[in-house]
Amino acid sequence: MKRTRIVISILICLYFLATCETFAQTLTVTPPSLNVPRGQSSASAVMYQFSGNPSINTHLTSVSGVFVAGANIVETNHLPLTINIRNGFGSLSENLQIPVRVIERTLNLGLNLFTYRRSFSGAGISSFTAIVHFAITTSAGATFDIQRVSLYFDNMRPEITVERNNMNLKAFTDIKFAGSGLLQGFWEVDGRVLSHVNRHLTFGGSVTLETPRSPALPTHDPGTHFLRFVITNPAVAISTPSILYFVIPEDATCSLQSIRPVEPSDGAEVPYSPLRFSWEKGREAMIYLIGFYEDDKPDSKPVFSAYVKDSSYTLTQQAIASFFKPEHAYYWKVVGFDGENNMICENIIQSFIFGELKD
Repeated sequence: MKRTRIVISILICLYFLATCETFAQTLTVTPPSLNVPRGQSSASAVMYQFSGNPSINTHLTSVSGVFVAGANIVETNHLPLTINIRNGFGSLSENLQIPVRVIERTLNLGLNLFTYRRSFSGAGISSFTAIVHFAITTSAGATFDIQRVSLYFDNMRPEITVERNNMNLKAFTDIKFAGSGLLQGFWEVDGRVLSHVNRHLTFGGSVTLETPRSPALPTHDPGTHFLRFVITNPAVAISTPSILYFVIPEDATCSLQSIRPVEPSDGAEVPYSPLRFSWEKGREAMIYLIGFYEDDKPDSKPVFSAYVKDSSYTLTQQAIASFFKPEHAYYWKVVGFDGENNMICENIIQSFIFGELKD
């Protein structure tokens, strides 16, 4: 009988060993360490990932994060985070901004290392502290990271208006980066991939990329089109900007509606500095095209044009220096389009004269 009880006990133990598992609860952070350049702010995407027993359905909450250098808290990030956990798994990405003051305060303490710490807690599960280690280095030695992205057309603005089937439309992106690595991304028009980019970047700095000649930016469909440069590597913690271009329909005709120009007055002499143009809002006009010309001939090509939604436009100093001459006369004209891209109104062409360039 005693032997039988022992055998039964062994079988019960084997049964539970075979059917019951112990699930460790873990919270990992990726990447665990990064290099950041001195003298400038940085941004990094940090991923928190929880795993545990599949029966866990809850959430982990972190009230804030802190930057710590030595034993000193040098900055607090008051943005709260919540990781939703379903079936024992949950993850969350934080767009972590590292202000330049964190780096300066660390260096003032005689250190070149600091950490970013976040404590997470939740009902019925363990508490965790996630830690990312940072080393302060030069821009060339920093972790490969995209710090700023700007897009523009060859008029140096984020919007432009072109004629249909214009094959010469170009767009550019200026990318500021730290470290070295493989930049991967693609140009995207209206949500469709135009072309892929693979470029190895080294030693930190900036690079300018332009849209390809083939395939060119599509201009066969009239209307508004949105263009982005999407970066797929490295992971970026900044939003992807978009710019737009408007394709004028070939068969656009103007009705008898007219727009009355407000400023500047016709023939006015104006300073060679930022200049505001305004006009009365056209009835049913959704968008406007303002063009600047060197003469008032009907077939003249503009020296500069811009697409705007408001009934005013300001020439920037950069645009003036790039496309206009001091002590020179120019003409300007506005046309309005309705929601179906029909040209419905225009103003009578006006002139103005830029004054001399002042030191």
